[in-house]
Amino acid sequence: MDFETPESVTAILQSVREFCARAVAPEARRWDEAATLPEGLVQGFAELGLCAVLVPEAQGGLGLDALTLAATLETVARHDGAAAWALATLAGPAVPTLRDHLGDLLRDGFLGGVAAGEARLTHTLGALGTDQTLCAATRSGDQWVLQGELAALPLGRLATHVLCRATTPEGPTAFLLPTRAPGATWTERANTLGLRACSHDTLVLEDLTVLDLQRLGPVGEADAVLAPARALHDLGVAAIALGLGEGALAAAVAYARDRRQFGKPIGDLQAIQWMLADSRAELDAARMMVEQAARTGDPGDAAMARR
Repeated sequence: MDFETPESVTAILQSVREFCARAVAPEARRWDEAATLPEGLVQGFAELGLCAVLVPEAQGGLGLDALTLAATLETVARHDGAAAWALATLAGPAVPTLRDHLGDLLRDGFLGGVAAGEARLTHTLGALGTDQTLCAATRSGDQWVLQGELAALPLGRLATHVLCRATTPEGPTAFLLPTRAPGATWTERANTLGLRACSHDTLVLEDLTVLDLQRLGPVGEADAVLAPARALHDLGVAAIALGLGEGALAAAVAYARDRRQFGKPIGDLQAIQWMLADSRAELDAARMMVEQAARTGDPGDAAMARR
């Protein structure tokens, strides 16, 4: 495995660290208490190019790889898990699927909107651990009519479009749906811990009509079409967990140095040193699995990294 971080990635991560120290860390507690993320955070991510990491250069993106995305998510998660999960949703799983399966008439303009932070993607890949889709689609000429519920969508009402899996008579089929169109209504939000600021809302579909152009891949083959997106979803979860762990360990080390007991810092006590050393070893092992999954793109590697 190559452990060298490309210079271009190093520059991006430095910008991310500066942005998070200035705009994320001081606000994270307030966002959690208010259970909402500000619109300005999404625009901040877009201005840094973070929404464009996986978008090809031809569509106005950076054309970078999953390793860069994972490193970015880890860096943001060191400061706030909810902000990192919002970025993972915006920039992660749906982008390659749209790049490979969205029709030529929509692809360039839509992916350009993703890169600019104007088109905000969410998905039904299982924000809370399982695919939460109860949705059916029926064909009507060159259109599809959708009914049902898409539960616990990450980013919730900030999202403009959702990548979803719907049942059809021919089998499960993937679609890109608008969230702000006649027939689409936001309702309840799920209770979450730690991700409160990045809301997970339910989208109810009642006769939502979309063009066949918004179908992704062949009818009945959603599982194959969405397989790369699921791997990226798992990679995002793993990278964010790694970042949270790194942030927690940094806080623990600082506390061990400052907290005094028996006339000396508790970090001088062997029992505390052992706990910190064990955490360091576990995080280093997790990092290797995250980087392996990012480099290979293999769903099995991504699942193990998430585990």
